[in-house]
Amino acid sequence: MCTQCALGSHSVRNGTSGATVCTACAIGHYADAMGSPQCLLCAPGSFAPTTGQSACTACAINYHQSEQGATTCVACASNTVAVAGSSSCTPCGAGTSLSVDTLTCVPCAPGTSAAAGSSRCVPCLQGFYSNTSAALECMRAPAGVYTSMEGASAATLCAVGRFAASTGATVCLACASGTYAAAPASTACEPVSAGFFANGTGSSAPVSCAAGSFSDKAASTTCTSCAIGTYASTPAAGSCKLALPGHYVNVTGASAPVSCAVGRWSGALAPSAVVGASECLICPGF
Repeated sequence: MCTQCALGSHSVRNGTSGATVCTACAIGHYADAMGSPQCLLCAPGSFAPTTGQSACTACAINYHQSEQGATTCVACASNTVAVAGSSSCTPCGAGTSLSVDTLTCVPCAPGTSAAAGSSRCVPCLQGFYSNTSAALECMRAPAGVYTSMEGASAATLCAVGRFAASTGATVCLACASGTYAAAPASTACEPVSAGFFANGTGSSAPVSCAAGSFSDKAASTTCTSCAIGTYASTPAAGSCKLALPGHYVNVTGASAPVSCAVGRWSGALAPSAVVGASECLICPGF
């Protein structure tokens, strides 16, 4: 009585005796039916590592095999993936990277990016940021803001008294003496107006000249005391006033003129006068 060859084997006629015998399928082959006359090659995406297989084993996740009759599968290259039983691997798309935990392509986290064909998500450089997932590229920090560290997910506003004039800043600069920046995220500093000053770097507001002093030009770093014969009665003066007839100023930095006492006088000013009277004269015959 004839017996069918078992699964994983096939019948072969013996050339000497003429008898038919069953032989185990070679590696890379299989026989999935009883009495198979021949073994079949494993299809791409599968393999048979030992003889006598009744079925081929599918390649595992992130492994592939493009050939028939394979005995092993090949690991996918960096940043490529494959489902079980794949004949090829697929690159992770732009903005994604292979997760070593899930063995799947996952979106790049904020603060990183991956261009098409990149092998991994890369932290944004200083001066750049990414505030969304799956970014293809990092954005350059606009003027008025900065990022001082790699991997930033947001840009930081320049503080008052500081500025960033160009894009991609890694630090904000302090306003120079004589200038100020009153608002955050400034792209430039403003010169102080006449009557004001800023005597240090990083000023967020101009300071008004005190009464008795003045600054007559923009971007001043200090105020000047009014000279003898002149005065400034209010803060933020751009110039000092001359003491009028009947008055005098005998000190610097005066905020008001002094009236001449009884029996004393100060005369009218010449058209070209730059200072007023510094004293009052005694009236003749007084």
